Amino acid sequence: MKTMRSHVFAAVACTVAVFLAAGPASHAVEEGAGDKQLSVAKRFGDDLGAGRYKKACENFDATMKGAMPPDRLASMWKGLEGQLGAFKSFGPSVYTKRPDNDYVVMETKFEKQTVWIRLVFDRQARIAGLWVDPSPKSQTPDGAAAAAGYKLPKYADENKYAEEPAAFGPEEWRARGLLTIPRGEGRVPAVVLVHGSGPHDEDETIGPNKPFKDLAAGLASRGIAVLRYRKRTYAYRMRLAAEGRITIREEVVDDALEALKYVRAHPRVNPDRVFVVGHSLGATMTPQIAREDGKVAGAVLFAGTARDLTDVLLEQLAYIASLPLPNQADNQKLYDEALATILKVRNKELGEDARLLNVPLAYWNEVGEAAGRSLQIAKELKCRLLIASGGRDYQVTRKDFDLYKRELKGRPNVTLKWFKQCNHLFFGGREMSTPQEYSQPGHVDGKVVKYLADWILEDE
Repeated sequence: MKTMRSHVFAAVACTVAVFLAAGPASHAVEEGAGDKQLSVAKRFGDDLGAGRYKKACENFDATMKGAMPPDRLASMWKGLEGQLGAFKSFGPSVYTKRPDNDYVVMETKFEKQTVWIRLVFDRQARIAGLWVDPSPKSQTPDGAAAAAGYKLPKYADENKYAEEPAAFGPEEWRARGLLTIPRGEGRVPAVVLVHGSGPHDEDETIGPNKPFKDLAAGLASRGIAVLRYRKRTYAYRMRLAAEGRITIREEVVDDALEALKYVRAHPRVNPDRVFVVGHSLGATMTPQIAREDGKVAGAVLFAGTARDLTDVLLEQLAYIASLPLPNQADNQKLYDEALATILKVRNKELGEDARLLNVPLAYWNEVGEAAGRSLQIAKELKCRLLIASGGRDYQVTRKDFDLYKRELKGRPNVTLKWFKQCNHLFFGGREMSTPQEYSQPGHVDGKVVKYLADWILEDE
């Protein structure tokens, strides 16, 4: 299997990629420690706020300079202003020393919302990573979790379930998360949730939204246990960046298989009634996970694709470029550049060392090959399959759903469900979704939760 050199976990492209900067507890620091990092952070912030993007990039290490050149940084910043209003000012910055790296968290005030910009520093006090957390109420500057900012959906009944910490997998890559389990004494069905692309916490947090937490609370309220965990590219992002490569197996498959083993061994779980539920990239990989596990009662693909990933990507970028956003010209430029790169690749003018959206082509090829295999694997699976997509989803569209529908037609173990009013996160609405919608609070639609629960429970 091919590998990819680590793509820097930073905000790129025309929408802001949100990577929350959680991690180990902070260590006590000596007086004066962090002065250099705080000084660099201030210079970076001053240049960024003034639109001096080339100057701001001088603070980056070599990898960050390659992953986020001035035009990308400008696109990210303009994307933030498009979602959050005009930039106002920077507030206090906080330095934190941790075992892996040093961090500076910058309070960043926009017209509509205040966010945290989290900078990661290497040992030479150069900026080696950048995250934007648009939900500052969800975490204090030093990374300690706070309860404010997210409210459970109405369909969640906290009296019907409890949560307990979960840890599984080899010590080197120990995965940690939460098991949400219905109250009572009998054994219950269980679900393992598998994330989409990018670094994700156990809730698959994006902006103020936590779709995996919604699903866990909703399903547990209906008698189904749910295991959710921190994705490896979230929990170990700096180590992976240092190692410089990761495969799709390491990113998605290995931890999902360990999660299935863990939940199946739990005394409250019926081991014959364990399901894997994947979202987006997780959905694409779910058939492979189900086949390798060999014991799942069923597999659920929420917004998965089995098409050429570069086609899917171009459609996403073209749609975003068509939107009347403040950074529309940048979005169009991004689409044009991606199209030119893909055409050169298809004409064999570029090799696998080329980069598409600053991600090595080898990674795109690996994920694309996995997507192609997933459909064939789905045809061979004997367990129950549920394939669901949303009518408002611009990332995975009707084309993807219709491909599954056409290729899996007539198979008695397959159920296909089209949620007309749902976006990529399966949040309800009326208009076609946009990137900005993800920054607005919402929940997985209650109809989706009910349908999924009924499907899991229907053959008990």
